[in-house]
Amino acid sequence: MKKLGKWWQWALLAAFAAALPRCTMPVCYNGDVTTVDDLRALEAAFPELSGIMVVRGLIADPALLR
Repeated sequence: MKKLGKWWQWALLAAFAAALPRCTMPVCYNGDVTTVDDLRALEAAFPELSGIMVVRGLIADPALLR
């Protein structure tokens, strides 16, 4: 995910990746998905997700998912 430039954003994503395999409930990712590339990267990195929220990206670009 190219937009994640600050060290703490990478740290949060690394923590998410470490915790996800231990989750026994469905998990939906939520956070700074603003482009189709971001969405596809998350889908590729975490295929076990039950969903990905793209609200901020849709507010900025209502045609984001076309």
